[in-house]
Amino acid sequence: MKLKKWGALLLVLCMIVMAFPTTAMADANNTSGPLDEKKVIENDLVVQLPSFNELVDEPADGVSWLAVTAEPTWEDGTILGYVHTTQEFYDSTGEKLTAADTFQNNSRYMMKMTFRSFEYYHGDYYYVLSGENNVYLDVYSSGQHQRYPMDVTVDTDVNGNPVITATYSFSIGTPPEEPSQETSYELALLHYGEQYSPESELSDITVNVNDRNEYYFYLVQTNTDGTKTPVDTNLYDLAFTLSNGSQNAIIRAYQGQTFYRLSVSSGIYEAKENLTITAAFKESSKSITRTIPLEVRDMGSYSDLSLAIYGLEYNYRPDRALYNLEEGTPYVVSLVRTKKDGTYSVVDTALYTLDIQIANGDAYAFTSEPHQLDDGYAFGINSTGDASASGRVIVHAQGAFGSASLTCPINAQEIEANTVYTLSDQKAQNFIYSNQPADADEPYQSYTLWTEGATAEAESINSIWAGNNHYHVFSRSSTNSNPISFQITPTTDHARFELVESKRVTKIEFLSVPDSMIQDIRENGSKANLNGFTFKVTYADGSARTYEYSGKKDDNYFVYHMDWTPDGNIYDCSYDSENNAISILGFKEPDAPTIEYYKIPDESKVNIKEGLSEVTGDLGNTEYNTVEKIENKLTETIVSNEGYIADNTALCDIELVTSEDGGKTWVPVTAENFPAEGIVVTLPYPEGTNAADYDFTVVHMFDEDVNGHKAGEVETPEVTEGENGISFRLTGTSPVMVGYKKVAAAHTHSYGKWTDCKDGINHQRSCSCGDVQKETHVWDDGKVTKEATKDAEGIKTYTCKTCGATKTKSIPKLTSDTTPSKPGDSTNPNTDTTSPKTGDSANIALWIVVMLASAAGLSCTYFVKRKKVNN
Repeated sequence: MKLKKWGALLLVLCMIVMAFPTTAMADANNTSGPLDEKKVIENDLVVQLPSFNELVDEPADGVSWLAVTAEPTWEDGTILGYVHTTQEFYDSTGEKLTAADTFQNNSRYMMKMTFRSFEYYHGDYYYVLSGENNVYLDVYSSGQHQRYPMDVTVDTDVNGNPVITATYSFSIGTPPEEPSQETSYELALLHYGEQYSPESELSDITVNVNDRNEYYFYLVQTNTDGTKTPVDTNLYDLAFTLSNGSQNAIIRAYQGQTFYRLSVSSGIYEAKENLTITAAFKESSKSITRTIPLEVRDMGSYSDLSLAIYGLEYNYRPDRALYNLEEGTPYVVSLVRTKKDGTYSVVDTALYTLDIQIANGDAYAFTSEPHQLDDGYAFGINSTGDASASGRVIVHAQGAFGSASLTCPINAQEIEANTVYTLSDQKAQNFIYSNQPADADEPYQSYTLWTEGATAEAESINSIWAGNNHYHVFSRSSTNSNPISFQITPTTDHARFELVESKRVTKIEFLSVPDSMIQDIRENGSKANLNGFTFKVTYADGSARTYEYSGKKDDNYFVYHMDWTPDGNIYDCSYDSENNAISILGFKEPDAPTIEYYKIPDESKVNIKEGLSEVTGDLGNTEYNTVEKIENKLTETIVSNEGYIADNTALCDIELVTSEDGGKTWVPVTAENFPAEGIVVTLPYPEGTNAADYDFTVVHMFDEDVNGHKAGEVETPEVTEGENGISFRLTGTSPVMVGYKKVAAAHTHSYGKWTDCKDGINHQRSCSCGDVQKETHVWDDGKVTKEATKDAEGIKTYTCKTCGATKTKSIPKLTSDTTPSKPGDSTNPNTDTTSPKTGDSANIALWIVVMLASAAGLSCTYFVKRKKVNN
């Protein structure tokens, strides 16, 4: 009986569910009420602490100090019931204090407060901070309090509500002074061409009489992290003084980007004094000063000193000197004095000290420590790693009479001159070139080493600069056949270099300078682009080469540098404003530079007058001998173009004048000296017109015979519309007329509805502009609108899916062989596939579930009843 009741109850429940509206079931998650209401806390927050000195030896547990009030006073007492608050303390190192830590006297601390919204409702509301709340610290002592603002930052939590973090740093007692964070500066002296590093700094300056030494001076700042970086020279001025009033030395300074290049020379020997350098910052009163000893030595009485390496089994001779070393071979390095008469002698090793090292010690090592002989030091080298790796033996000898240095490569690769070599391996590699003596007509032969994506080190070379690139020049006398050796260290994956046999320049000639460059110079002066002119270079051997100038601009000096040339020279180009000329300077040490100038042509300008007041030029001898005839001819030519009318024209007179005195006086250009390429003229847009809404045409009448044209001829140059007006090129000056017409407004079609064309094939739609668009009907599958019988044909109607047009097709009469139409039979014209509508099927799945549940309930009732009957 109980199960029977449950079955009946389930049946009733199913009926209730069936009767419940499906829309209500679908909207069960829709809720409303006070839980949706949110209140914003706009009060300021005030953190309270006792006097800082009272905290000494107290535990740093944030909870015991947690006292926060609100201003205005919170309506329900304490604000802590509505805002979640945390309090943390940190020492001067940034370490967070734990509950076991205590505050110490004479120390620095930082308090950090965090305020965020609770993640639950308080009563009927959800309270959040506004994010614009101020946070203050009140410090109490003897019943009084002092208020301090706290540093506030605002973030958001996962719900998008503001989270406020406030910090305040304070001290207890008198903490020790913190180390100064101020940046310190110093002046550093380095050899010419060296990038700054602390290890390369020099302590003094030495210059030989009648010679010149060059150094780099850096102003270096020591950062708070201990690193050192050069200061931009544009931030300070450099000044220098000598203790003897500049009587013994001449010093010149050249400014670079991060250094000053100092050139020191003297004609007085055996002079000693001090050089004082001062760097004064431009934006402040701060300055840095350094005093450096300077010595001028007389080398005239000394012989030349050099180091030479040769085989251990030989005595030294110049022809036995070696310039490429191999592993496993014993060598001797000696200090040699060569006298002015060409004789030489080996210096006894007791008179000097020798320092010998191997660069790339990972690949090579001495077989044993170099040991002293009477006339040199013996040594040998062995490979300790990659036998193909590059290495160098670096030797320096120092005696009371002078010093000498030598760098000799190990396993250097032989190369050819005038050949570009590419290096893909980023490791240092040695190269050697067997120098060929120059012709007897030249006292020396020089070579230039070009590098890209790599640095080079070599001996017995001159270093030259062009912009930011550093190149090397080897000079050998005509009798010196010593090889040239150098080391290349790639700084990129595809470094390259080339050793070029240099040529001595004797003459430079300008061949052509583009008009655009001349115009650029007139408008922009030293800022003009100087690339693109052609020039010819003649060399000492009588040969010549033509170049198109293509250099890189050095913005510090407004100079262009053209390098990596086949002749080994660098060509600097600049604009000389004083002489109104382009200068090109070809140079390579030790050759004297060669310079040439190109004078910018005299300036010309175009005078434009509105209207035409008189017959110009030789037009008086033509059929256009009046202003009216000229205007009629120009107007006739204008209106011959579609859309142009006489009323929309403007006449003007154009004249080209030139000045030979810098613009003081101007004279008209004659037919004989009018530019063959013509001139570009820009006219302002006629009043009321612009480039966007109008088209323009120009007609020009020649008023004299010029550039192959006769007086009275007309031309219609091509017009370009620009920001400042319409531009066109004229091959003569004289009357010009401008015509203009309104540009047809752009139209975007806006079509109406599709309608039947009544041709049984197409439908169409029209735009307000008159444009008609046609397309073919898109018919549906058709519908039987009249059933066929044995006595009459049926009708099937098709409807266009786009425009709604219809067409019909007859259905044959029924015969004894005709199969009656069945719903869904698409092959039988008597079939209507449209299903009868029985109501809304949107909730069919719900109905099925309810029906199954009802069936289950009835079945349960039936079986229970049957079981009882059987029992």
